[in-house]
Amino acid sequence: MGLFDALGAAGNSLTAYSFGIGVRGNNVGEASSPGFRRREAILGSLAGGGARVVQLKRSSDLFVESRALGLTGSEGFASARLSGLVSAENSLGAIGSEGIAGSLSRFFSGFTELGARPDDPALRNDVLSRAEELAASFRRTAQDLVATQRDLDGQIRESLPEANRLIDELGALNSSLSKSPGPELLDRRDRALADLARLTGATARFDNLGRVTVSIGGMGLVSGEATRHLVGRADPSGFTEVSLESGGLLGTQLGGEVGGWQAARDGGAASALVELDQLAFDISTAVNSVHSAGVGLDGVGGRNLFVASATVAGAAIGMSVDVSVAGHPLALAAGSSGAAGDGALANQLAALMEAPIASSGTRSPIEAMASLFARVGQDVRSATETHERVTTQRDSVTRLADAVGGVSIEEEMLALTRLEHGHQAVTRVIQTIDGLLEDLIRR
Repeated sequence: MGLFDALGAAGNSLTAYSFGIGVRGNNVGEASSPGFRRREAILGSLAGGGARVVQLKRSSDLFVESRALGLTGSEGFASARLSGLVSAENSLGAIGSEGIAGSLSRFFSGFTELGARPDDPALRNDVLSRAEELAASFRRTAQDLVATQRDLDGQIRESLPEANRLIDELGALNSSLSKSPGPELLDRRDRALADLARLTGATARFDNLGRVTVSIGGMGLVSGEATRHLVGRADPSGFTEVSLESGGLLGTQLGGEVGGWQAARDGGAASALVELDQLAFDISTAVNSVHSAGVGLDGVGGRNLFVASATVAGAAIGMSVDVSVAGHPLALAAGSSGAAGDGALANQLAALMEAPIASSGTRSPIEAMASLFARVGQDVRSATETHERVTTQRDSVTRLADAVGGVSIEEEMLALTRLEHGHQAVTRVIQTIDGLLEDLIRR
């Protein structure tokens, strides 16, 4: 090999080592960037001598990455559902003296006192106030549960534009990968996939160019450059149903945060509202049945204490004291005769507190309320355990993915040192050849 050939080979090697150093330096600089995977310049020999870059390798394991993607969607679902259930639990308020349970206790104990002194005007006013308090407590709790549902629905609706942006980005990345596959595009693909999975629970299949086919429950969102958007349409109750723009309701196939918000809206919060409506309906019906059989001190009978609800649905949010009694303490029926000192009916009303008038005649009002609190509390505990378990699984797989494709600063510094030594050695070779050429020229 002549000196000029040797100089050319050394120049190629210098270029290869410089490229490798740049790759490792970029690894260090991007170490904390989300979705970044370690690169390595694979060097090989040239036929005429020297080194060249054979491949720019991106370190990743598609099996591990796919598993991490699935767990990202599961964690998003568990987190969003837990948040929604906690909001529903908070809507119910405290089970003690400040919540519905306290209002129930005060309402029925008021009739116990009225039974002993049915003619006492102060007691009559107090019982009416307690009835108003109970009705207001049911209304407020129902309104809070509905507000929780609407908040969750708003989060679903507001997340769809971002999901569609990610769908479009993945379609565009598929197009770019078809033309010029590269690690930067793959990093962007993985970030978009992770964000979409967390939002919707979307899953992906990869081809040999790194392009993805994305779906939710088998319903395609991205295939090559073709994309299908998610749309939100109002159902009969006014809440958002998510479907594909070309048709196909996703329903419970939705995962990720959108699926979690939907599960909390249509599950935990809705179930709590149904039970609350039933309890309000049962109490109003039972109290009205007894009260309407009595007579007020004004001599008039047949009046309901609460406005009678025609249906169970909406009974809590519509609960109120009947206008024929509200503000009229003499209209309150404490006895069946209307005679002074007759408190028998008030005692019957007080006894309803422990009577099995709720839950299809199986529980007292207090027991039914306690059961509602217990069920919602158990839902929250179960959701918390699920979230903790899924988060642990996701973190474990994420660590495994990082072990394969993440950046270790120590390893990068060692690799940089090796490449720099190679770079320095080639530089010395070039300097030696340069010196020999100068000697030849001077001769």
